[in-house]
Amino acid sequence: MSRVWRATAVIGALVGASLAAQPPAVRRDSTALRVIREAITQRGGLAAARNARALMWEGDAIVAAGGRNIPITGQWRMLLPDSVVVATREAMRDSTATRRLIIAGPRGWQQRAGGTAPLDSASLAHEREQFFLYFVLCLAPLLDDNRFGVRLVAAEMDGTRRIVVEAPGRMPVTLWIAPSGEMTSMANDIVEPGTGAIKRQRLWFSGRVTSAGFQWPARIRITQDGEPYFDLSIRRFEAARTLRDPLWAGPPASVDSGRPAPQGVMQEASPPPHTP
Repeated sequence: MSRVWRATAVIGALVGASLAAQPPAVRRDSTALRVIREAITQRGGLAAARNARALMWEGDAIVAAGGRNIPITGQWRMLLPDSVVVATREAMRDSTATRRLIIAGPRGWQQRAGGTAPLDSASLAHEREQFFLYFVLCLAPLLDDNRFGVRLVAAEMDGTRRIVVEAPGRMPVTLWIAPSGEMTSMANDIVEPGTGAIKRQRLWFSGRVTSAGFQWPARIRITQDGEPYFDLSIRRFEAARTLRDPLWAGPPASVDSGRPAPQGVMQEASPPPHTP
């Protein structure tokens, strides 16, 4: 075997292995991307959408939990897709009842009344999947990141376009976009952390709040398997290019006893702080 032939064979093998290691190409449908652009224009334009990586709002919600409809109030702070601080409490209780959920990339934990508890892997995966929906709802990442597969799957009788968004490591997300360019609804499958059951989740959007030219739904209503799950009304909204929060540096190394808080410290029959 000649030296040249051997070198060529080695290079070919290395290239082949490299190609095999690449993730499969995602489908980016030009018609779907055009519809996404229309939706972005309808909500304030591409420049405003690209500057809205950080979202902050204060709002009130009704959470369906344990057979009850529980009113909560709180603040959501997000540097999308994977940095989140949510602080909520039941509306009839004072600030000492505040619960916090913190997600910082691959880590997540909860805090309440000085106690800190890590999220188990199933709960963390669930929360990351939920907040990823807000990242998709921003729309601009779908244009700017080629890792997203975006394809038109149907045009309904009233002109509404149905688009499926796919991303590595995430459940597919379906968007409904009206002929006007307004996104009216979104759906995905979500794994319930306690049981592992897969539920069909649907989100509906109405009203608008605006910050720095970027428009966001004033009301977000969510059902799971057709049953009410979460109904949020936003009172105050702010969008920004970036956001810092000291909580993302990591949880406290210890609590009052000098030892990590027990994982069950926050398990109570009240709405979780992480409800989206």
